[in-house]
Amino acid sequence: MNKVPECGNLYICGLDALDDPDFLDQIGVTHILSVLEFDYCDYPEFDRYRRMLVQAADHPLQDLYRYFQLTNNFIDSALAPGPPLPPCHQDSSAVPVHKNAVVVHCAMG
Repeated sequence: MNKVPECGNLYICGLDALDDPDFLDQIGVTHILSVLEFDYCDYPEFDRYRRMLVQAADHPLQDLYRYFQLTNNFIDSALAPGPPLPPCHQDSSAVPVHKNAVVVHCAMG
């Protein structure tokens, strides 16, 4: 997983990074943007995140520009300062998350 320089808590990764939910919680991930042909995050363990799926094929003619406004709005709203989010875990002793982090991942070439 790589943090995007000068973009706050924005991270880029492949699918493998999503297999470690403890690490995602540690860095404060609250949002996941997926660019895939299928919904990798359509499982109960991902319900604690706000998610967006851009269904796109790994093909040179795939038009990703048409999604930029929508995905940029998703990322911007996730990174915008605001009140703390409720805890991600069911444990009532969990501390609310004050910093939002976004993970953008894809499984393309």
